[in-house]
Amino acid sequence: METNLKRFEGWECDCCTYSSPSSYDSLVEEFRDILRRHSLIGYHCTRLTKEEIENIRLNGMILQNSTSLGARINRLLHHSLIDTEVACCLKNRNQANDDNRSHKLWFCFYNPSIASESAIGRFFRSWGGEALYNSHESDPYTGKVLRTVGTPCIIKVNVPIEFMKESKFPDGAMARVLLSNFGHQLRIPIEHEGYSIKNIPAKRIIEIIEHPSKEFIELTKCDGWIKYAI
Repeated sequence: METNLKRFEGWECDCCTYSSPSSYDSLVEEFRDILRRHSLIGYHCTRLTKEEIENIRLNGMILQNSTSLGARINRLLHHSLIDTEVACCLKNRNQANDDNRSHKLWFCFYNPSIASESAIGRFFRSWGGEALYNSHESDPYTGKVLRTVGTPCIIKVNVPIEFMKESKFPDGAMARVLLSNFGHQLRIPIEHEGYSIKNIPAKRIIEIIEHPSKEFIELTKCDGWIKYAI
């Protein structure tokens, strides 16, 4: 890696001139072929019911869309966690099929506490994920219901890099780590997010960390939150 460091200069730092575009592109292709063999520790911040926690431990994480969200809502209804009126509202108003959400499992590849309360607090405040609470958290009725369902959780996952979309491969972040170690001025932070386009099998689930465990508080620093205090 160090022998190829100069080919990343300029592209991943602000303190150098750009290397040849063709040289950089070929290097990225080679680097991605290497990265496919490895994985990253990712954190998925969410709010889950006890049943959902156990299902993920047993069966892993499944790519989500409006159909899977509808099934999750039906399970809430079946267990009397919501009523029929709320279930209909949740099914009719959501963003689960939006391009940036459908069939994607998002992770941050850094300690969640690095993110601000405003960046991750909402994930823990309402059940159903961003695809659902975006449409309901300001609603005095359905928004209140979503805040009563489930437990704040962090799913810690060993994410195979080959499961990620090419454009979300962490080659740039990896290069920035090395450039930073050699004193370069970075243009983009090392901390990054990405998403899997494949289901995550149960063997890849490292642990599910529930609030109010000591580890959850250490990972989020939520004991100092104000707006989204848990």
